[in-house]
Amino acid sequence: MSGLALHRKLREEDDLIPVIFLTNDDDVKTAVTAMRGGAFDYRQVPVSEPYLLGRVHAALQQNRRDRQRAAERRAAAARFQELSPKEREVLNLMMESRRRKDIARELGVTCKTVSLHRANIMRKAGADTIARLAHLYLAGGLHNDQLSRGTMRTDEPSGGTLGKCSRNRSKPWTLLTACRGT
Repeated sequence: MSGLALHRKLREEDDLIPVIFLTNDDDVKTAVTAMRGGAFDYRQVPVSEPYLLGRVHAALQQNRRDRQRAAERRAAAARFQELSPKEREVLNLMMESRRRKDIARELGVTCKTVSLHRANIMRKAGADTIARLAHLYLAGGLHNDQLSRGTMRTDEPSGGTLGKCSRNRSKPWTLLTACRGT
């Protein structure tokens, strides 16, 4: 098995081990393939020992951060698994910056019911602010589910604050848009 094939197999199995390729060849196509596949580095030998040790150290630090982020994503996703289907609907509409009364109208419930769902969502997610909830929503990958189903808009809805029915005037969709790359 070639190094590229082994690296591809590791990635297919979601193994996050950092990979540094060392080669005698100066094949640009292979280097590009390795880097696009998630290799940490690709170097032609000979490589000085201090440089290689530095790259290994950097790869291990990156790996530690990647594993921590993966654990945070799994934990956030697990928190949202506890939500009832109605709470999920409310959450998704909240993340579109829908107002409480608009959510109530769309779901055919009262503003008070929406407030109760929102309180349950915040408690189950372990969030004390809408900003934290939006962060967890992103970390848990729920925005990807919404985007793939086409139920989340890619622009901020007009008039879409949590404003008039709520003391918290933050805009989750603005937060989601700002954090999308993280």
